[in-house]
Amino acid sequence: MRLVSFVTIVLTRIPLPSCGIALNIAGLFGLLSTLSEFHSEVAWLLLPMCKPLLALTVSLQGVLVLRAMIWWPSSDREQCGTLQIVGELHSTRAVSAYGALLIAVQLAWAHMYQLGAGTACLIVAHAASVGQYLLCARFLWLCFRQRKWPEPMWFPATVSLATPAIIAAQLGTPAVVASAALAAGVAVALIAWPLCVVRVLHDRLVAQGPVVFVQMAPVPFVTLAALGVLRVERVHVAAEAPAWVCILLVVLVPLNIMSVLVTALAATRRWRSFRETLCPFQPAWAALTFPLVSSCLVAVLLDRFHSEVDGVERVTGAVVGASAPLSTALSTAPAAAAALRVITDAWARVLVPVTLIAVPLIDLLWLLELPRWVCRCCGGVTPRRFESVRLPDGEVAALLKDADSSCSSRGSTRAIRERVPVRSEFDEIEFT
Repeated sequence: MRLVSFVTIVLTRIPLPSCGIALNIAGLFGLLSTLSEFHSEVAWLLLPMCKPLLALTVSLQGVLVLRAMIWWPSSDREQCGTLQIVGELHSTRAVSAYGALLIAVQLAWAHMYQLGAGTACLIVAHAASVGQYLLCARFLWLCFRQRKWPEPMWFPATVSLATPAIIAAQLGTPAVVASAALAAGVAVALIAWPLCVVRVLHDRLVAQGPVVFVQMAPVPFVTLAALGVLRVERVHVAAEAPAWVCILLVVLVPLNIMSVLVTALAATRRWRSFRETLCPFQPAWAALTFPLVSSCLVAVLLDRFHSEVDGVERVTGAVVGASAPLSTALSTAPAAAAALRVITDAWARVLVPVTLIAVPLIDLLWLLELPRWVCRCCGGVTPRRFESVRLPDGEVAALLKDADSSCSSRGSTRAIRERVPVRSEFDEIEFT
């Protein structure tokens, strides 16, 4: 029993942002596989890393699932106990983290199915897809109930609706299902991403610390979903794709670049909040990894997709022709195609080395710091159960009045959080 109790406490001390680590490792597998396929001269170096990465992400997913399934008995004998995940699903941040875990499960098990691991992988991947939609509904309900506006934390649980489109070609999903998943992801991104960009750039108190890096995830994620739908249709280069699809992808090239630049601008405005998370290293840095991996993978795939000269000239001609006479469009298309190829190639050359250095470094720091986070249980400290702090209306009113008198309206939330004893790592306050 002591061993079981010790293992239970250790599992509870694993930070929930580790779901982002599992996700970025699954993304690294896809990135290295793609680079090995497109650049055979480095395949001898990258391919041996792929299967260990796949095994590592699946193992970490198993540990996180065990963490979620921990059973906590109730102190009241007349009431049943509860699972760890049941308590955590009252927090929007926890739901967002579990959204990242479900994305990792879908990506990893789809890769395993493609490698011939069996029908069980197909079942797990589809079950995770269904769970993703249920989790998104839960997340949106919590945000509506708690009156939360879009912020970067939204995206792992919402835009991830497009994940079935990314893995559609690997699982043999019908094109109609893949297109519907893409449409769901695009719809959420069109609504939430612009609002999130405005809030992040306008208010520095929104998305403090490394969480702001999730801002650049939706656009490359939707782009990966669009490319996934094209793979279902067996379209691999621009010369084979319908003109409207290529026009969409041409538009997505500057959007992906703008997404990274906007996130970098928002991060520079919050550089002071990074110091507290660097020393000691905090799990929140997992928020940087998968957005960077997905942006890099999109840059590589778009560079490959637009590599066909005739296809790109045809597409850029269609784009230019939409607002110019035909003769002008035909004369402008070669120059526009050349510019597009230069942009995608340069963007890929910048992001690939940055990603292959930054993401493994963060993963290594996370691995080195994991014993420190877990060792907090060795001194006999009991694990904290997740429980939202419910305050009476009178106490809430007193806190609000005190906050208004002691600080500005922008800082009132922070003042309340400093006054309220929160019993979870998410600092959630539920006003009733």
